[in-house]
Amino acid sequence: MTFFIGPTCRQPAGIFRFPVYACAYGNGSRESKLLAIGMDQGATCILDTNATASEVLSTSFRPRFSHVFDVKWRVDDVKLLMASSNEASFWNVEKLLYSRSSWHSKLSKF
Repeated sequence: MTFFIGPTCRQPAGIFRFPVYACAYGNGSRESKLLAIGMDQGATCILDTNATASEVLSTSFRPRFSHVFDVKWRVDDVKLLMASSNEASFWNVEKLLYSRSSWHSKLSKF
């Protein structure tokens, strides 16, 4: 199944439990090539696309809001911004710190 939102995301059968709505590659400021995937029911997954099939280099988390319609990396790939229909949140990927905000708040420190 293929989804067309921004860059093309391909969903191999059985990989994700939720439909994929958005994806974004990191900016390459790290050695690994990270891919953030925004899904239904607030699920978000980060995959290291340089990993081999025997390596499990992924993490997933579920902020407390509905469908993740967009994901964007900060230029240094340290923070990941996720957007739903009425809120935004961002994660400090290195420290796994989470912050949540409504669309009416400013995310100027992102």
